[in-house]
Amino acid sequence: MLVNPVTDYLTRYKDDKEKIATLTRLLLQPLGEYGANQGEIISSAHQQAIITNWLQYAVFDMSFETWMLK
Repeated sequence: MLVNPVTDYLTRYKDDKEKIATLTRLLLQPLGEYGANQGEIISSAHQQAIITNWLQYAVFDMSFETWMLK
């Protein structure tokens, strides 16, 4: 499972905007969404939302809100 390496990476590079942007691009690449490619810039808030969403699905296999309602 990739959750542990991703959380370790986030802990290690939490203040490095470029490293966080790189991680976000890697998470977006399989989806082909905007922000997955070099030069496609998304805000820090959007990057945080993407990472949070990825972690929720990696841990709960659904959004946290859906998991809480079960």
